[in-house]
Amino acid sequence: MNILITGSRGFIGSHLGNRLVELGHNVTGVDSGLNLSDNKTNFFSGELNFQDIDPEDLKKTDVVVHLAASINVDESIKEPRQYFENNARGTFLLLEKIRLFNPGLKFIYASSAEVYGSARYPKMTEDHPLDPLSPYAVSKLSAEQFCKTYGQLYGIDVTVVRNFNTFGEYQRGGVYGGVIAKFASLAKKGESPIVYGSGEQMRDYMYIKQAVDGYVLAIERKLPSIINFGSGVPIRIVDIANFIGTYFGVSVEHSAARPNEIMRLEADVTRATLYGYRIQTDFWKDLEKYLEFVKNNG
Repeated sequence: MNILITGSRGFIGSHLGNRLVELGHNVTGVDSGLNLSDNKTNFFSGELNFQDIDPEDLKKTDVVVHLAASINVDESIKEPRQYFENNARGTFLLLEKIRLFNPGLKFIYASSAEVYGSARYPKMTEDHPLDPLSPYAVSKLSAEQFCKTYGQLYGIDVTVVRNFNTFGEYQRGGVYGGVIAKFASLAKKGESPIVYGSGEQMRDYMYIKQAVDGYVLAIERKLPSIINFGSGVPIRIVDIANFIGTYFGVSVEHSAARPNEIMRLEADVTRATLYGYRIQTDFWKDLEKYLEFVKNNG
């Protein structure tokens, strides 16, 4: 198939592009970000208005996987306009281009478990109440609504993937990086991972391979219009920080709690497993494998 990945140079996009190339698909990526060292995807530069996508190329596309987004909750609180522009408006502009030039393709949208807010019951199904608690979460839910409407009105085959937390090789650390990547980056330098609040917050983590397997499944099969990808196993943030601190021989520090902090995310992936999605994550084993990669690279 001819597959277009937006955000192809990002964490999930790069891993997904490489897998699809290995599977024999013709993969094109669009991104304005940094290139990961093992990226095999055909690539052209583009911003989140997607004006650089050639309509003639789009007409030949079978599947679009829309991963491109601004993705950090903390940054969204400081820069809410950027998150509206990149995530909500950016998704609208991409859907509009698809409506005009190839509404018959399959469109897979990477949303986020953040649209649910904190868990109101232990396992969060796709029918869990929606209560976004940050500009990031609101922007992702707004984009979901554009996807739903364009699917209903214009016949675009839309699948919305509500992705729970993912970690693995090449994930960005730094101030606005993923939590695990940020902890690992600090600890490798001999600095303390910083836990906000008590650290009792619980997150549902899956290793990057499982996330990629899910997107491949969404490309190859017809899935429900909204579907969770996750592990179904919540892990306390403080336990993750302590594990990483012990691995690198540093202590863990605590800082003030963040506003509107989500306390618990736990995926119910029953719907996905009915279509062949498999839970493969052994979290602590996968985390140690990732930390070994961090220690030996960069």
